[in-house]
Amino acid sequence: SVAKVRCTSARSENQGGKLIVVEGGDLIEEKDFACPQGTTIEVAQLFYVTPARSKFLKGDSTEFSHITQVVTQQALAYPSIQFQLTHNGREVIQALPTDQIHYRIAELFGTDLAKSLVQVKSSSGDYRLEGYVSNPVYTRSNRSAQYCFVNGRFVRDKVILHGTQQGYNHLLPKGQHPALFLYLTMNPKLLDVNVHPSKAEVRFAFQQDVHQFISRSIREALERNLQTQIEGAQPDYDDIGINTSNETSINRPKLSSWLSKPEVISSSQEEKLSEALRKMSVSHEFRSFTTSPTWFDKPPIPVSNLIYSEFEPLGQLDSSFIIMQGKKGLLVIDQHVAHERILYERFRDAAKEKKIEV
Repeated sequence: SVAKVRCTSARSENQGGKLIVVEGGDLIEEKDFACPQGTTIEVAQLFYVTPARSKFLKGDSTEFSHITQVVTQQALAYPSIQFQLTHNGREVIQALPTDQIHYRIAELFGTDLAKSLVQVKSSSGDYRLEGYVSNPVYTRSNRSAQYCFVNGRFVRDKVILHGTQQGYNHLLPKGQHPALFLYLTMNPKLLDVNVHPSKAEVRFAFQQDVHQFISRSIREALERNLQTQIEGAQPDYDDIGINTSNETSINRPKLSSWLSKPEVISSSQEEKLSEALRKMSVSHEFRSFTTSPTWFDKPPIPVSNLIYSEFEPLGQLDSSFIIMQGKKGLLVIDQHVAHERILYERFRDAAKEKKIEV
């Protein structure tokens, strides 16, 4: 009702299509029209009948970014439909139809992000969650790559986002956010979509259940991915000739055989061994050490002096330790001890303010 709109649509090229023209809310034209399969909507002269509203529009780049965001949301919600967005003759989005959401993500956001994604697939009762999240190494400083859909509708819900954050279990650097492409399917009776004018927010009947389900699903997906990487990791033996198969030509005695049957060396063998060691020591100029060897060029940096935001998480070890890397080296964090420290500081600060809850 505030612009000039021209729409052409056809189910198939054989059946033909329709043309509808609406200007300022009035139907100007409706007729049969020959057009290719699909729907094309053209919007022109926005707010031409209400000039006062056009004053509230932002700059061209800002408004176009909003348009791009809407098209991206719809392209992720319906990967089986082709989406094309052009701006001033330049193609901005070209998403071909596919039955794999992973391919659609790669088309819209690039292959680098797509390669870092971890598949999420979980169900419990009335809830089913599918999609992809980025591994803890790939993060962004904003939430621009976070897309959540509930029953096919794009939403920005605090319960889902917080549950996702909890699923990473402190694996993310401070101020960093993962990429999310999650699709939650649930009973519509357990959902209220009429809480926001643009339907961008929803309200769950059982928010705690949804929060726990999403958090557990994300955590299990990340753990499975880490386990797969550990099991699939193979050492690189390209530089040395070694047999990496289970069967090896080297027979290594067991520890019990060394303890129960010590090898007896004859006097002649002992003399030959001594002579060989003497010649080796002379040729290589071996020297005996009177002091213990130095294992570090400089003493390790105290943990209290480290800035944790400068480290990036690599993964989780044995569900107990967080492995992180940074310019200052490798950092291993005991999750249990870290959690105790957080609780201690929380109680300490509350005691200073005399706000301890009993």
